[in-house]
Amino acid sequence: MLRYSAFILFLTISFKTLAQSDFRPGYVITNEGDSINGSINYRVGSANYEECQFQMNSTVKTYAPVDLKKYGFVNDKTYISKYLPDEGTSNQKVFLEILSQGAINLYKYNATYYVEKNESEFYQLTNKVKKTNVDGNTYYQSNNAYKGVLSYLLAECYDLKNKIKKVTLNELKLTRLVNDYNKCQGNFTITPKQNKQLMAFEGGLKFGFQTSSISFEPSFLEDFSYLFEKWNISKSIIAGASVELSFPRLYERVSFYSEVLYTSSKYISHNQITATYGIDRNDVEIELSTLQVPLGFRYTFPEKLVAPYFNVGFLKVYNFNESIYWVKEEEVQNVIRRYESDDFLSVSSSQTGYWIGLGVKKTISSKLKGSFEIRYQYTNGISEDLPIEPYSKSEITNLQLLLGIQF
Repeated sequence: MLRYSAFILFLTISFKTLAQSDFRPGYVITNEGDSINGSINYRVGSANYEECQFQMNSTVKTYAPVDLKKYGFVNDKTYISKYLPDEGTSNQKVFLEILSQGAINLYKYNATYYVEKNESEFYQLTNKVKKTNVDGNTYYQSNNAYKGVLSYLLAECYDLKNKIKKVTLNELKLTRLVNDYNKCQGNFTITPKQNKQLMAFEGGLKFGFQTSSISFEPSFLEDFSYLFEKWNISKSIIAGASVELSFPRLYERVSFYSEVLYTSSKYISHNQITATYGIDRNDVEIELSTLQVPLGFRYTFPEKLVAPYFNVGFLKVYNFNESIYWVKEEEVQNVIRRYESDDFLSVSSSQTGYWIGLGVKKTISSKLKGSFEIRYQYTNGISEDLPIEPYSKSEITNLQLLLGIQF
């Protein structure tokens, strides 16, 4: 219980640090046309569409869409203040993210896209799905209304006809299409995030310490009761490599993360059972080498002194070099009989489960980062799930402290 309490305490303390601001170099343009340089809070979700938190000389001022013409980050996202053309919406201004600006402008508001031509035609790109029931079967049909809007607005560039047919409501694909039109029309195109990486890859090395616990599901057969006694907590060194893949231009704080980690664990159980006929003593030892392959998502918070992050995902563990040994002594009327076995348990080739971790990263140099993480893992254990084996079900839980370097 102590190690799990420590894990929960670490989570609690760490999450208190996560609600951090992330001010980055940027600018605002007032309704009078004045441009002011400073820093802007870089937030995720809908916050940047509703307001702009601008900092200058340690003073933070919050601007609503009615207060500004535009604001943006240096070589990154830019927002413009506009009224939405949606039917039924309140007549209020919002900040729209500029994805492409030229003869045709492409905007984004949360997960919705808008196109504007000549500042007089302004449309939302929609794709409504209609649900119908025919003879008891349910069908879904998309109206692809956005393709009709794009075909109308981009009609001057006939070469884009096939691209319009294939385009989906996807930021990258829509941006490319609008940029192609602006180029076709001989217009200079501004794409605010064009200098931001589309995809980023980081490799790394991991090294740490692991405590591991094994348990077996209780059996109604007394012959196997020795498996259900208390096992020791295995302690071992763990090491391996990591990979992280992210798409900063789309969403820089979420990434795909995976590792390959090697460790060797030894589980030992000793118990003594007193029966009417005498005493049974059991010594069981299971030694196992594993390759752990966690695969999941990582969310990284803004870096101040450090950048907190958390991981969650699926876990696959490959077992090899297993060694199992059981010694049983029966003492009846001061006579001791000894039995030994090394095939009493069928070990599966792999385990499956989940993992969750919380850590911090620190930038060491432009190409090097260090990290520390505490992680919990759960798997379905090592024994084959065979109905003829009453001890077949087991569980393994691991608690890991990991140091890492990413480059």
